[in-house]
Amino acid sequence: MDCKADCEICGGLGLVKLDVDIGHPLFGKTVECPNLPMERTRMWRRSGLRDDELQFAPEEMLDVNNLENVRRSLESILQRGYGFVYLWGEYGTGKTTFLKSLVAKWFRLGYRSPESYKEYFDLLYKADRNEIRNVLNQYGGAAFLKTSHLIEVMTKAEFNADRDDEARDVEFWLNCRLLVLDEFDKIRDTPYAKEKRFWFFDERYERAMAKRSITIMAGNIDPEKEDGYVFDRLRDKRSTILWSGDKSFRPVADY
Repeated sequence: MDCKADCEICGGLGLVKLDVDIGHPLFGKTVECPNLPMERTRMWRRSGLRDDELQFAPEEMLDVNNLENVRRSLESILQRGYGFVYLWGEYGTGKTTFLKSLVAKWFRLGYRSPESYKEYFDLLYKADRNEIRNVLNQYGGAAFLKTSHLIEVMTKAEFNADRDDEARDVEFWLNCRLLVLDEFDKIRDTPYAKEKRFWFFDERYERAMAKRSITIMAGNIDPEKEDGYVFDRLRDKRSTILWSGDKSFRPVADY
């Protein structure tokens, strides 16, 4: 886990030991250096993207459905640092590839200023045992996943006490700074699945309204034609609804 050789924070080790008092949860432990290349971090390993997708760039997407306007809106939200977004459109309009490229750019360019490193370490110094993981998850953390996969992992974590990995994944997705939920309207039509989706959705909604996170959901359903508590929150004036168009991206995509 090597950082740049002349890193002023870790000296190239990639890990930092905090100067905390005995009794602090991080006493004697290390955290990843903020300058560590993203593809080497635990955050990247939980991003939901393949290594080759790190180079995806939203500005290089074909503007088939006037996608440039969507890109500007979402990059503005990413730079702001919080928001609740629903991106919808017909099948094949490039939503998945575009949103993967947005997560890749988050990792590649950071959306983190050097000033935020000090804030990050200050939070770790002050945090108690219950807060440490949330600070680690939220600082720079981002992920892309299908909503059906989220429900599957949440189910395993709830009904299997020994599923620590799944429980940690759910906790990460709940608290990471940027989360993209693809195929938001594609879950099993059961009361349990709907209840779990709403619980998670509502938790992320509250974090966005508190200016702590960004959640972007993608689907094919027109939110103006749907009822229920999920889409009611999407129509909150503080939320953002974007249209990805109705012209399929696939016939002109260059693979």
